[in-house]
Amino acid sequence: MDADFLIIGGGIAGISAAARLTEIGSVVLLEAEDALAHHASGRSAAMYEPHYGLAPVVALSLASEAFFRNAAGVLSPRGLMLVGGREDGEAFAADMRAMEYDPISVAEARDIVPILNPETVTMAGHADHGWDIDTDLLLQGFAREAKGRGARIVTNARVTGIARHGAGWRVQSGAGGFEASTVINAAGAWVDQVAQMAGVRPLGFTPMRRSMARIPAPGGHDVSRWPMVFGAGETWYAKPDAGALIVSPAEEHPMDPHDAWADDMVLAEGLARYETMVTEPVTRVLSNWAGLRTFSPDRVLVIGRDPVEPGFFWPPQRDNAGRCRQHGCMIRIAFLSLCLALAACGGRRDDMPDARPATAIPAETVTPANFGDRDPHDWQRRTPESYPVHGVDLSRFQTSVDWGLARANGVNFAFIKATEGGELVDPMFADHWRGAARAGVRRGAYHFFYHCRPAAEQARWFIRHVPKAPGALPPVLDMEWTPTSPTCRVRRDGATIRAEAATFIRIVGAHYGQRPIVYTTIDFFESNDLGRVGSADFWLRSTAAHPGDLYDGHPWVFWQYTSTGVVPGIAGRADINVFAGSRQAWSQWLAARTR
Repeated sequence: MDADFLIIGGGIAGISAAARLTEIGSVVLLEAEDALAHHASGRSAAMYEPHYGLAPVVALSLASEAFFRNAAGVLSPRGLMLVGGREDGEAFAADMRAMEYDPISVAEARDIVPILNPETVTMAGHADHGWDIDTDLLLQGFAREAKGRGARIVTNARVTGIARHGAGWRVQSGAGGFEASTVINAAGAWVDQVAQMAGVRPLGFTPMRRSMARIPAPGGHDVSRWPMVFGAGETWYAKPDAGALIVSPAEEHPMDPHDAWADDMVLAEGLARYETMVTEPVTRVLSNWAGLRTFSPDRVLVIGRDPVEPGFFWPPQRDNAGRCRQHGCMIRIAFLSLCLALAACGGRRDDMPDARPATAIPAETVTPANFGDRDPHDWQRRTPESYPVHGVDLSRFQTSVDWGLARANGVNFAFIKATEGGELVDPMFADHWRGAARAGVRRGAYHFFYHCRPAAEQARWFIRHVPKAPGALPPVLDMEWTPTSPTCRVRRDGATIRAEAATFIRIVGAHYGQRPIVYTTIDFFESNDLGRVGSADFWLRSTAAHPGDLYDGHPWVFWQYTSTGVVPGIAGRADINVFAGSRQAWSQWLAARTR
């Protein structure tokens, strides 16, 4: 054997793993390019911003703070600012909560960043918990540490083949063959390709392009003390960089793994969004580039030994480009101790300690809710707990579901995303559809409406991909505004919206023989007088008030009361819902409305 651990990939994940794994064994690291951090890690806007992302990511980010504080010269103060316009209220409020910004006036924001346009910027927030990361210093420190303990770092070593060899692996590369007991797959955008070479089942990672433009300091201002500025909903961001400004459209466009470059049109659209909020136009672009941010299907980190091939190890793959700030550099630091433990002895999965054990439960039995909430609301009057029948809604973001465990702990029904627009199928729909049925969970499919495509076309797309199944809940039409969509942000008038909804309902209802349900939010409901769509039942979102109060008493059948739920059997945050009646009413409704 050449090494105990062979790491594929020389970005921040690979080199940080090498630095710690040398404490327990010998290490070889193979990098395809002629230098470390050539792709994502070397193209980052590099911020330590610990409150960004899902709860597991935030926890690791916060756990990394002590390392950064003790690493001389790695961090320098920057700060964060959030700005929004008149139509950004919901996205702005969500960002303020998630990122723990403090509200400030527009005048105060302009004192900090004087180019903000007071005619378009109507709300602002500020936070001190954002620091620049010197990524080169960080990477070179890890490289010195790894080499100092005997690690062999080989560049120009693109991997071409991986095969089992005795009790370990033999890896072929542009720099020759290597043997090791454990393969560490830190290949960034190429992780699934590396897994396939090794005969390991890919996990469904998606590289997403994010583009960047470097522009001269606006209006000749000294930008060195400006914070990193975000548009609400992260529709763009800007960050000072060596006397200039980096501006990103903050796009997430799926790509095949490659040496990414910026798309001129996408950059132009992003710069236009930025220009809307400032007084200084962009007159020149100094340079541009792009990186691939690699996401797991549920956007939660993947760390640990493969369950089928324990000699194949997945370091954290989630997001490692575009901005090292979020889940790139910072979570890798806390990952180091996990890497030591899991690589040495394997990992284990703990369910919630108070979870009821999974048992076979008949579909007609209602199991009581045994849920938690990461951000619970203090319900004053009619509470979700006063309703006995609870369930969830899921999409591609929930990839790890133990349906039997979820059923035993109160998941009586599940609405599963099937389609979006006229060309997207949720990649987890088939798995969720089968899993729910096996566990006796009442299941229904929903379609996310795309406002730039005719309703009839979308109805046919849904019908094409959702089977008729005995006992299935009525189909659902999910209608919301899409202010952060990269391709369609139109806001049609209420009459058009209602007509499109009626068309979808008519076509889909006729096909399945069931009256569809409409899911919506309060802003969409009110803007379009959606209650006038009389041919549907309603599933209403309301996370801070009873829907009867928020929707002025409009009848509802399902109520989505949280998006931060904790459900045994479902990894990460969960959307939780209730049915608007008793157990008996649920049985009666099922008898009348399921096919």
